[in-house]
Amino acid sequence: MKHILACLLMGAVLAAPCAYDAFSPEPSPLAGLVALSVIHLQP
Repeated sequence: MKHILACLLMGAVLAAPCAYDAFSPEPSPLAGLVALSVIHLQP
């Protein structure tokens, strides 16, 4: 149960900058960092 909660929390944290980008006229620097880290983590 704790593992599922942690995954949901991580998902929310990662989705937040994307939601901000979608609703905000200017892109957030945080979204850029998340995108870079996601690209970096992929093998």
